[in-house]
Amino acid sequence: MYCYPKNSYLQSYYANVNPRLLNRCVIRARKLRSDDIYDVSPEMQRLCSAQPAIPMEHDTDITRRTLAYGRNGLRILRRDLQDPDIEVVLKSLSTLNDLLRNPEKAYEAIKLKIPERLLTVIPRTGEFIRERCSLTYQILSNYMGGKQAMVDNPKILQLFVELLKDNKIEVRLKIANCLERIASFWMTADNLVDAGFIRHILDRLMVDEPEVSMIHLETLTHLMYGNGKLIAIENGAFDMLVLLLDCSDTEVRLRALRCLMLITSTDIGKQMANNSDLILKVGRILCADEINLQLNAAAVLIFCTMLVKAKVMAAQTKLIPSRLIRLCKNHLNPNLQLLCFKALTNISEHPDVRIIMRTKHLKRIQDIVVTSDLLRIHKNRLLGVILWDPSDLKCTFGNQD
Repeated sequence: MYCYPKNSYLQSYYANVNPRLLNRCVIRARKLRSDDIYDVSPEMQRLCSAQPAIPMEHDTDITRRTLAYGRNGLRILRRDLQDPDIEVVLKSLSTLNDLLRNPEKAYEAIKLKIPERLLTVIPRTGEFIRERCSLTYQILSNYMGGKQAMVDNPKILQLFVELLKDNKIEVRLKIANCLERIASFWMTADNLVDAGFIRHILDRLMVDEPEVSMIHLETLTHLMYGNGKLIAIENGAFDMLVLLLDCSDTEVRLRALRCLMLITSTDIGKQMANNSDLILKVGRILCADEINLQLNAAAVLIFCTMLVKAKVMAAQTKLIPSRLIRLCKNHLNPNLQLLCFKALTNISEHPDVRIIMRTKHLKRIQDIVVTSDLLRIHKNRLLGVILWDPSDLKCTFGNQD
């Protein structure tokens, strides 16, 4: 390992040349505009070194040593996982987790069926063993081969269901991360949906710590596509997510809004939103200071206000139209402007709401500054809805040419 900014590789070959002189030559040859203040003469003393300084016998450079165990390292560790001594198993798992950071070693471990081997390790006594094994699964879930190997084995999936209920939060946190990474790939996400993980995650959503629930909500956003939305609705996801909007944790509320956006995109979800206090809660979240909360709240409001009853409900909550107009004025955030324009357009389609918008808010909307053609289109569309007068329509039904 060489420190690139200080030309360590060149300095090892030209040890007889002053390192500071060599550094200045490289800077001049590469025509760099800035010089390193530590290469001037006299030299400025560093507070810390960029080079590893590990004392070794015979002046050995540990950064150039070959990897321990050699080619048979993973096979040795796989054998040690069955050792009767718990300490040996723990150290083997720790070493294994360090090696799996290397993609080559990770795919070799998958080929050696180490994920399946861990099934015989976890039942052993000791919460630390469960934690280390969960970390191994989490690391392997970063790789496509690891995701596929885990979802192809029903015993591993059943193990994940049990570990989701583990009494140690570190284990639940690592398994939640593992499932989120598996669900992020559409091919393996189908396996999780078929295995019923939407129901298992919803069972833990209201009882787990916010750190774990936040990851579960992210997993649900990956799984709730197609039939996943209907499965979530059948298992009571809508009511749970509405309750989570009152959570004090900002990240939990943010991810709950994303899940609600997916649910309210369905016809059943829109009806459930009409029969609940979701619009009122979303209106309060619009007043939050977090931009991400405002973005997702506006997105949920777009889907909720597609039905007539919801349009009236949103307009009766006087806070929502005025807050949306105020957010539309934030020209520094075009995404927020776009979502607010769409939500206002939906609300203004109701005749009673259209009159209110025309008499109270028309001038404010006309003065909104937009910075792109897309925003200009949606602004003009909103103004067209507000200024539309149904009495101007001429009925031509029954007229003869």
